[in-house]
Amino acid sequence: MLQSPMTTAFADLWYETRDRTGVAVPSKADFPLRRLAPFMPSMSLVGFDEDPDGTYLLFGTTLVSQIGIDLTGWALNDTMDDDARAQRNAGIRAFHEEFGADAARARWTLCKGCTGTGRIVEFEDLSLPYIEPSTGTLRHMCYVELLGGLDYGEDLAHRFPAHEARWFDGAKERPAWLRLDPASLLVRAVS
Repeated sequence: MLQSPMTTAFADLWYETRDRTGVAVPSKADFPLRRLAPFMPSMSLVGFDEDPDGTYLLFGTTLVSQIGIDLTGWALNDTMDDDARAQRNAGIRAFHEEFGADAARARWTLCKGCTGTGRIVEFEDLSLPYIEPSTGTLRHMCYVELLGGLDYGEDLAHRFPAHEARWFDGAKERPAWLRLDPASLLVRAVS
């Protein structure tokens, strides 16, 4: 199901860290920094301490260059249109109904966006929970991979709501579908 080898490697690292530490949700300090470093430019860290809907605590440099603005410190609601907000809220409600309000919420999405030149691009986003060691609070690390990339001078002008989304309990066994889809590599090689 996963479209990108990098997204797959991020998932692998998260589950390896969780399994190595023997906890349901790893702490940020549990991740080997050298192995996490390649993902950080395309990663955001989201906290729910002050805003239950989430705030970007960190917004990676690649993400900043793709959209042209650093969203660090912004509330997630301020970065979504009404459709995206409604889709997220419906996903959270369905997750709570299926897994319970205390489950370790995780999510994978496949989305499209429009560049400043009007070209439609696709990207995937994998959001996995972690514990902030200084507060003991649950947060999310979100890895975003733009599939196919941007042309020189292009930026992402608008992100559409996800056309595919899967919510799952991060504290449970890794879902079978959370693996690289070999067909995605063939499609990208031909494109």
